[in-house]
Amino acid sequence: MGGACASKQVSASSSASASSPSASSASASLQPASSSREPHMAANNVSSERRVSLNKTVKPQPRRGLLGLRSVGRAVMRLTFGRMQHTAQNRISPYDTSSTPASPVSTAISNATRQLRENAADIPPSSSAAAALPPPQSPSRAPSKVVLPPLEPSKLKPHLNKISSEVSNKPAIPSADIKRTSSTPVSPRPNDGPPFPREGISANWLKSFVKSNRAQLFSWVSKEYLKPEHGGGGEVQVTADTLDTHRDRIAAAAADGDGKPVTVSYTQIPFEDMTTDNVCFAIVKPETEERRCSYTEFLETEPGSPHGAHVTRQGGRGWVAPATMFISHAWRYRFLDVADVIIDMVDEMDDASSVYVWFDVFTVNQHQTTVVQPSWWYTTFKEAVGVIGHTVLILLPCLDPVPLTRAWCIWEILSTIDGGALLDIRLPKEEQLRFITFLVEHGSKQVVNALVKIDVNRAEAWNHNDRDNILNAVREYPGGASGVNKKIKDSIREWICKSTEIGLDLVSAADRPTSKLLMDCTSLMQEMGRYEAAEPLLVEALAGRRAAFGESHPNTLACMNNLANTYTGQGKYDLAIHMYHLCLRRLDESSSDLAKDVRVTMLKSANNLASVILERYSHRADEAEDLLNLALSGLKREVGREDPATLSAMNNLATLMQGKGPSHFAQAESLYQEALEIYRETVGENHPSCLNVMNNLGNLLKSDGYLEDAEVLLRKSMTGRRRELGDKHPDTLTSMNNLAVLLKDLKKFDEALPLYREALESKLSEIGSEHPTTLTTMNNLAVLLLRLGQFEEAEQLAVQTLEGRRRVLGNDHPDTISTMQTAATLMKSVGKVNETMELYKELVDCRKKLDGEKSEKYGDVLHSFAIFLKSIDRYADAQAKFTESADIYAIVLGQNNDKATRARESASIMEEALAGTN
Repeated sequence: MGGACASKQVSASSSASASSPSASSASASLQPASSSREPHMAANNVSSERRVSLNKTVKPQPRRGLLGLRSVGRAVMRLTFGRMQHTAQNRISPYDTSSTPASPVSTAISNATRQLRENAADIPPSSSAAAALPPPQSPSRAPSKVVLPPLEPSKLKPHLNKISSEVSNKPAIPSADIKRTSSTPVSPRPNDGPPFPREGISANWLKSFVKSNRAQLFSWVSKEYLKPEHGGGGEVQVTADTLDTHRDRIAAAAADGDGKPVTVSYTQIPFEDMTTDNVCFAIVKPETEERRCSYTEFLETEPGSPHGAHVTRQGGRGWVAPATMFISHAWRYRFLDVADVIIDMVDEMDDASSVYVWFDVFTVNQHQTTVVQPSWWYTTFKEAVGVIGHTVLILLPCLDPVPLTRAWCIWEILSTIDGGALLDIRLPKEEQLRFITFLVEHGSKQVVNALVKIDVNRAEAWNHNDRDNILNAVREYPGGASGVNKKIKDSIREWICKSTEIGLDLVSAADRPTSKLLMDCTSLMQEMGRYEAAEPLLVEALAGRRAAFGESHPNTLACMNNLANTYTGQGKYDLAIHMYHLCLRRLDESSSDLAKDVRVTMLKSANNLASVILERYSHRADEAEDLLNLALSGLKREVGREDPATLSAMNNLATLMQGKGPSHFAQAESLYQEALEIYRETVGENHPSCLNVMNNLGNLLKSDGYLEDAEVLLRKSMTGRRRELGDKHPDTLTSMNNLAVLLKDLKKFDEALPLYREALESKLSEIGSEHPTTLTTMNNLAVLLLRLGQFEEAEQLAVQTLEGRRRVLGNDHPDTISTMQTAATLMKSVGKVNETMELYKELVDCRKKLDGEKSEKYGDVLHSFAIFLKSIDRYADAQAKFTESADIYAIVLGQNNDKATRARESASIMEEALAGTN
């Protein structure tokens, strides 16, 4: 995850939201940052959100001591066992075919932050987590790099047997409630193709099948593809001794695409070494040859099968019934690896007799290759997998699983996610042991890099027609291939995160706080926006690093920086500022010969601190500007212009300049354009960091009056974030808000309203009702509803926003004052006279305190108050307010300004009205 990348994360940078001062408020902070704009009229009190980049720092962490074990304590992940085989095999099935001195830096930061520390001295940590942080301690011993011993399988197995990973996709109807009583196949849509076979085999029958075939030898003939030098175009004999070599040759022909048809005679192959493909040719097809039917149909009418079907019933239930579990796997797997996973799962259940497995080698008629329309995949197949309600995805080998490269399996995973079914990721026993061992010893970063590289465009299938049809269906999917990749990557990433949590349970209590795995776990949580879950783990990590390495060690400072980022992601700005100050203070107290990685961490923290100051304390913009200039120049020198941390600071400084008003727009645009150009060249236009800058530049162009150009960028940013990050990611919701603001300004109300509603609904469910960005969208929706004349709903939202901003930001924050104006206008519209009067009085005092008596915004508030007083026949008071606002406009904008002229005219009308009443 690169430095200024998307909204979550640790190791290089992360994001948050920010708002800034005055009429156009900017924001600077983490990467999911947001900023608020507040034009003075109530109907325009709409806030745009910009993402400012926050830098996350994670150094490779030295591990110490020996690896210990402790009880897992919770069953989060079921990864089951068996043995791994790196073989390739065809699939014959219509359903799955298969440097610089430190002293100047120290001095500069000391000068730039002296006043900041004085201002922050009175900001105590305001959460129990921060209060729990241990005081600084001396290092207990020098950091050392210890090589971990190998895990002992005998110790791990009792724990691993309890582990399970079930990725819930929040279905509208829980899978447990799905009715499975009907044996009627799922009907296709008109002209889509054949119905989906819904029958599954009993898990108990599968046990019987496996038991009866163990230690048996099989011979069969099949058609395959080999290179000419390996027998392609002729005939080949394969025995148990040559089986592995033969499979390697099949894989080579498939990889190079130069295989020739070959007739292969397999002789005396042990059942234990057979793949699913082998079972199809050696058992399934021969037994069903006479009737040319599926194996499930065969079992229903031929109870005397020699391979386990002779026990036809148990407890009154048959061996075939509507499937309750869909198996997603690759046919090149050893059949026993797949079967053992299923059997181990069933053994954990209370009622194994109720489990019926959709296992394609048995469920699908292997004598037919059915040709279907592309739409069949998008309708009949996809819907049927969702109805089954539980998909078991079997991954082999654990760090390079075959299913993630197969078009069939990818579509099965997507169908599960979209259908609201349970996605249950499993590994055979030996693979799980290998997987957990790798996690504990190497951390989860390499696992993420290995597994989250799925690309449906590169997926393969033995039957090219199947692959082409699936890809055609992918193109019809919202977001296309990128949308499919994103959904599946998110599910895999969530599973890795849960696996990492389990790996932490296997690290000794003494080593856990300083382990690389702990930091990796928090990184994954931040990437997924799970800041609340990451916080206690980072608190634990910081305590351990303080004790082991001391306050000024790079590992400790990196952890402080990441904890501050997590606070920012939750809107805990005071805590974030406190933690960033601790980070910077370490630099001031250190010697001038600091190591480069320490200097870089400090500069990142300076950038992040400036971001949070803009988010929370917009009146301290000058302090933030000093920090950002320091961070940008220092990072360019230390790590270069193209480093993610440098680009993060560049983005944030542009955001600050934007917030300073039109006279600084040119400088802001230049910085945004520079960052955007570098991102496009280095990581591509679809990278979250590039989309972040695109969003911010769109907001700037909107403020500068280039609405059409802004619309292009904001639509592109929102579409890209939906595709790359998901609909509910904080950055995506930021883009929704910003595009809705622009559409409102363009009077495209029909488009703006649903965007606001979607963004607000998602923010309420994902980050809560009092997160600053939630309140921003709530305020903006209220303003739009006011414009549309929907006063009652608008007033309720405005009051809710005002109450939330009072609690979160305080009465004197610009956003709070902006919402007071909106709420006052709406209360007046629904006839709440007394409430409107009190709110206007408070609004006048707050605006006077914030902007001064001789400011345009103060004049605007007085003018609005006068209009309200006029509406309730308080002509004398209205005349006084009109006159006062006219005098302010004349001083600030000139005697002949339109605002001053209109205010004087209104005062004259009130004077005439008073004369008439007398």
